[in-house]
Amino acid sequence: MSEKTISIGFTNEEYSKILKSAQNEGMSVAQYIKSMIIPNEFNEQYKNLMQKIINLKPDIIFTVKDLWEPDDWNKISRGVKFSLGKHFYNNVETKNIDNVIIKGFCVSGIMCYIKQMI
Repeated sequence: MSEKTISIGFTNEEYSKILKSAQNEGMSVAQYIKSMIIPNEFNEQYKNLMQKIINLKPDIIFTVKDLWEPDDWNKISRGVKFSLGKHFYNNVETKNIDNVIIKGFCVSGIMCYIKQMI
């Protein structure tokens, strides 16, 4: 599948509003705009991620990627993977997800988390 690129211009004021909204969602500007137009792979995968967190046993160190089977993870687009990680990190850091804490970077340089007992 080849991807097509669309170029679109915004005023500084419009861009600032879009940027703020994207940051609030933990998304890149491109991912945010795309999510406003097309049925959203990100939203579907983020719901999937949160269900995986619910099903995860406590005291296990994990990365976002660890929660998927390799074949399933490889089917997710690169931009969505990036947005999942960023959005999840932001929500854990701001305590919007109260039973997961940031453990720090794993050996692989990817952010690690740990689910706590409630």
